[in-house]
Amino acid sequence: MQLVAGNHNSRYITINKGELNIPANLAARAIGFDADLSLALEELLTGNDLGAKIIPPQEVKGTPHEDAKLIKQIYLSYTVNQGIRSGEMVMYVTLDKKHVSHFHMVQHNRSVMYSLGDATLVHCIRPDGHYYQVRLGLDKSKDEVHGFYIEAGTFVAFESLDDSNAGFAQISFNFMAIGDNSLMMPNKDQLLQALPAQKNVIERLVIEE
Repeated sequence: MQLVAGNHNSRYITINKGELNIPANLAARAIGFDADLSLALEELLTGNDLGAKIIPPQEVKGTPHEDAKLIKQIYLSYTVNQGIRSGEMVMYVTLDKKHVSHFHMVQHNRSVMYSLGDATLVHCIRPDGHYYQVRLGLDKSKDEVHGFYIEAGTFVAFESLDDSNAGFAQISFNFMAIGDNSLMMPNKDQLLQALPAQKNVIERLVIEE
């Protein structure tokens, strides 16, 4: 779903008898087959109507490609691959000094891993309003960790620490291939009111609506 949302030239086809899950941000580019897998595949391959219940692409409100633009604001450079577990995708995000990842909500528990390059500073705001930082990297003398888990409902932002002359940092994290992976952005004024001590971070890393 995340991969399709980030590529406006792609299409999403889902097959699941009795329960179709099509996110609103993909509805205009999605087709759902409420049918057995074999029946749906036969209809797709032959073009014949064999009785499958089909949900065609739906008209949605909003500016075309706005979801792709939003993803690009949060992750300027990223790729998505199939994870090693069924139903899991892995996103690799590349950051540099000028291109950070702005605050957005993690809707499911998520593991985040350092991949290569410079260390990465992760800013986290938990659902209870607590703010904390984690350094992703390999230098234990700087209290860096190779990976950690982010609690669902947490707002996160990533930025390269530019500390090893690599000129970039790359991290990876997993997300569910099936489910609501829509992006949710925090309200800047509410964050400033709740966390006045973190004004500098909030001013830099919250995208204005």
